Amino acid sequence: MVHGLPSKEIVTSLHKDTCQYLREQSTRELVMSALQSTATPYWTVNDSPEGHWEVLHLLNQGTWNKVLFAEGQNGSSAWNDVLSLVRNIPGLMNECLFGNVMISKIHSGTTIEPHCGPTNVRHRLQFLLEMASEDKLKMSMLIGRDKQVFWNSVDNIFVFDDSYVHSVTYPQTKNGAERHEDHALTRTRTVLIVDLWNPYLSSMERLLLQQLYPRFATQDAVKSS
Repeated sequence: MVHGLPSKEIVTSLHKDTCQYLREQSTRELVMSALQSTATPYWTVNDSPEGHWEVLHLLNQGTWNKVLFAEGQNGSSAWNDVLSLVRNIPGLMNECLFGNVMISKIHSGTTIEPHCGPTNVRHRLQFLLEMASEDKLKMSMLIGRDKQVFWNSVDNIFVFDDSYVHSVTYPQTKNGAERHEDHALTRTRTVLIVDLWNPYLSSMERLLLQQLYPRFATQDAVKSS
């Protein structure tokens, strides 16, 4: 944690350039097209007390997904387009252990328990990719004590300080017809999650953080340049 950084739960207004960039780049179409082009997406199941939560890392602790983007290098133009999109995001937290970019998919009937990120040097952006229209007033994220966010097609992007405790609830249908055991039958909410530098950090502070907390490197990692 860096002492003295201004702090509040919702910080979307501090990242207007980033939000505008993602809205102008056909982000939803590019990412969903890439997902559909991948025969076996490399999803990881995250822990949740109820339901089913999956993530697909594009950037994990500062290191690009070598398998996913190797596919792109071998001819999948859809993932090449996504890689180009993500690497040019204004304020992207790169070359640092705290930096992640992922696609997060939550199935209805899922609860994500209260948790928080490890540091206040990053802000976390969420961009809505896909969600059933009837669920847009049902699913919510609680940030801090009383800041509640609902996903919808108009306000489809927001940024928050994930060092605050936050949780997510995606209720199951009232009739209980969905079964968690068969995830193909449940509705889903899919978002693109991007970690950004806290804009109150100076260039020198960012550089020091990259040196003190370098990316988690693997021998075959995709180069970020």
